[in-house]
Amino acid sequence: MQKPLLVLAILVFCVISIFASIFSRWRNHRNVFGRHYVSVSESEWDHRYRLTAHYDRSRAGRLERCLERHLRADHLFRHARMNGNLILDDRTRLYIKSKPGELLIRFDKDENSEEAFRRIQALGNDIKLQLTD
Repeated sequence: MQKPLLVLAILVFCVISIFASIFSRWRNHRNVFGRHYVSVSESEWDHRYRLTAHYDRSRAGRLERCLERHLRADHLFRHARMNGNLILDDRTRLYIKSKPGELLIRFDKDENSEEAFRRIQALGNDIKLQLTD
């Protein structure tokens, strides 16, 4: 009589362990790829500046408006998507690759003015605020 109870207890323990493991992995996956994960990083070298961001796709519209406000360009992005070099009205040159949930901005300091660089840094700061707010 004790042997079947021991087997049943081991079986229940194994099933609970498997479900706990699956739940834990699902929860971690959701934190990384779901609504809880935001990553914004800036890199600056002597001649270049780069900003990368990974964020919840539901914030794409908010980010799109932020980019258009700072770059002074209306309807530049279509559904938060873009991949190309931009030359703005003030002759600022930069590369933007954007799709919902991801953003990359590359800026060459040698091709642009110090004032343009300060504006792009301000854009980076505003992007951080928009995504973490």
